[in-house]
Amino acid sequence: MEIFNDKYFKIISKLPINTINLFIVDLINNKYDLDKLWKEMKKISKNDTTYLFFCNTKIGYDLIKSNEEWFYDDLIYMKNNVEYENIYIFKKPLLDINYDITDTYNYSFNNNFDFPDNIVPKYLQPIENNIKKEVSDSINQSVYKKGKKSILQFNNFKSDTKSVALLEYLIKNHTQRKDLVICLNMNKGNSAIACINTERDYIGIEEHYNTYKQAEIRIRNYHRLY
Repeated sequence: MEIFNDKYFKIISKLPINTINLFIVDLINNKYDLDKLWKEMKKISKNDTTYLFFCNTKIGYDLIKSNEEWFYDDLIYMKNNVEYENIYIFKKPLLDINYDITDTYNYSFNNNFDFPDNIVPKYLQPIENNIKKEVSDSINQSVYKKGKKSILQFNNFKSDTKSVALLEYLIKNHTQRKDLVICLNMNKGNSAIACINTERDYIGIEEHYNTYKQAEIRIRNYHRLY
């Protein structure tokens, strides 16, 4: 596990190719050059990498237009009875996947590539009940369909962060154990806690120093307990 207090571009531009299994990107309070972001993410992605973007519908429209061929699905994350966010999922189309995996780079972790079962990660499975009590900040967890939309209900008492339970759910359904997850704006470290709980490797980036220090202390203390 590695965390950085820096701009996302400085970190991901230094990572080796064929590294990342899952991207978590928050576009709600962060401005990105989407073309530049896609260019850098693709450099370090694997063939079956999943990209999860949190944003509103307006930004989501621009996001989909930026890479329509890879758009996979969009979900609604209900924080409570009033607040919600959209989650846009992108994957490389199967027909475009290069099945030659001999050049896959191991980023100092023990990443296992179980070919070919790993090509299409398990998706939208039932929620597991082993969320750690000391970090789970959600109640009334449920996943259901409303029309063509999948609704993820993970009520969160801290509306400025993503629920740990929600992040665990998404990570489990789009990665395997020991896969490498990167969060381009980790905020207070919920994605890191979710990766510890689900036994995934992790890179977290947070530009704002005070927020980064809160996350660093929280992650270090939780690592000791775990």
